[in-house]
Amino acid sequence: MTSPPPPVRLPEADRFSDILSRLGREGGPELSVGEGMAAFGERGVAAMMLLFALINMLPLPPGGTTITGFPLLFLSVELAIGRQTHWLPRRLREARVKRETFRKGFGWLVPIVRFAENLTRPRLLWLTGWFGQGLIGLTCFLLSIVLVLPIPLGNIAPAVTIGLFSLGMMQRDGIVVVLGWVSTAISVGLLAFAWKVVWGAIRHVVEQVTTWGLPIP
Repeated sequence: MTSPPPPVRLPEADRFSDILSRLGREGGPELSVGEGMAAFGERGVAAMMLLFALINMLPLPPGGTTITGFPLLFLSVELAIGRQTHWLPRRLREARVKRETFRKGFGWLVPIVRFAENLTRPRLLWLTGWFGQGLIGLTCFLLSIVLVLPIPLGNIAPAVTIGLFSLGMMQRDGIVVVLGWVSTAISVGLLAFAWKVVWGAIRHVVEQVTTWGLPIP
């Protein structure tokens, strides 16, 4: 009597970090947003949001997040309404970056993302359900507006928050979503502090001009 054949193990789907690493290695000299969309397509909107959140964590030149944060406006709305596939305007899909620049920029982030993937797993699923997803999408939309605005050093906290939310949704990990809400509170506090400093500086300048007797336009 012959023994039954051993079960066939299907190959595991590539993780987000694997795809991210492969995008930096394989292909032509330039990488388009459309190519990234195709690579992460099966993973849905959250994967693309995580990709752009990571981009906005990089040390970009002043005003860089005005461009790199713009796709998150579209993606966060799609997350809020529950779309599983993502859409971006043609001009954004055709935007390109040198693959070497992409590889160097994400080289130090890939191990961090891989470490986070090893720690995450589906849990507290009610936090990633339809209501939680809608609330996360709306919050990410508001944070994306902050990214688009030319606020000095105003990209790190919102980008990290969107990254946590995106990772939590992609991995269905409610613990990471909770960290995202904590990061949201921190981001709001930092933005309020920054606004207070800027407003105080403006008032100081106005008071000085008034003291000097100069006309205020």
